[in-house]
Amino acid sequence: MSTGGKGAVFALLKYMLLLALAVLLISQASGNRVSGADFGSVEQAVLAAADLTPMTEGDNQMLRRLYGLDPDSFQNVLLYVPSYTMSVEEILLVKYDSSASQDAVREAMEARVQSQIDVFSGYGPEQVAMLERAVIDVRGNYALLVVAEDPDAVRQAFAGAL
Repeated sequence: MSTGGKGAVFALLKYMLLLALAVLLISQASGNRVSGADFGSVEQAVLAAADLTPMTEGDNQMLRRLYGLDPDSFQNVLLYVPSYTMSVEEILLVKYDSSASQDAVREAMEARVQSQIDVFSGYGPEQVAMLERAVIDVRGNYALLVVAEDPDAVRQAFAGAL
């Protein structure tokens, strides 16, 4: 390979690396942007996009029991849980002040989904499939978990409300 060819390859690699770095920085910056959206508006958008038929509204005690999260640590929390034992449909929407809460909330959501997969893996293939399609979307000061037939519709409504 000639010297000019090596220079062109290195230049191309340099530009590709810079492009990848730019994409990474933009995705990180947009993912952690604090939203000024009112919780009520976000809640309304999420609930309008969700099929709440197989769910019932949860309370602070359920949040502690299912997720190990203290509701007093957050600005607002919305929880819908399965209304019967063979159901896995669930929604958790959290708004928090501190970015330190972001990781704890994400980890609690991931642990809940994995716990449900472990419970249903022996006898509930349809439930496991739904849990594997679960959406966890953390954006700045909001986090959303959706386990549903169509979690992407709820995620889109969530993203649009922010």
